[in-house]
Amino acid sequence: MFDAFQMAVFGKVADHLKDRFPHKSLGLVYADSLIIEDLDFLKRHNKLIWEPSVKSRVLIDMVEEHPIKLVIYYRGSPVGYAFGCYCSETQALKICWMEKRNDAHEDLDHQMLGIVLDAYAAYAQFLQRRGTVVATIAFMSPIEGSKQYYLDSGFSYIPDFHRGSSAMVLKNSMK
Repeated sequence: MFDAFQMAVFGKVADHLKDRFPHKSLGLVYADSLIIEDLDFLKRHNKLIWEPSVKSRVLIDMVEEHPIKLVIYYRGSPVGYAFGCYCSETQALKICWMEKRNDAHEDLDHQMLGIVLDAYAAYAQFLQRRGTVVATIAFMSPIEGSKQYYLDSGFSYIPDFHRGSSAMVLKNSMK
């Protein structure tokens, strides 16, 4: 059920964002099994560092209450993903894994974070209209080299956000 909701919300966000890019092909979709295969193809050809099918399955294996699987397409090809979940304990949309392919089109330079935030924020609004409390968006366990970028983008670093994991949390998000 969540996959259909995510497809609808992500599609609306993509329609809204398309005009920001020279090529009007931006697509935001839910990562079904065929899309995961496309991402794994990129991994096998050294375009991604992590194996998306493993990251995707980990969410299911951990029995997340509400997995969120966003994949970004541009110019007809997958260019990145942001996998996460809704966590009722923290009332947060958690982004656990995010990656952009290393040869993504230059139109997407420094655009990934904004695209992911727009998609996750829209999904948070959808959930809130359905009665789910979403207090924040959190990028879980940020790598050391990315922390300053997040801080410069308006996030706060919380060393023990949830169960010992650190997070970059969007200031005043969803309030």
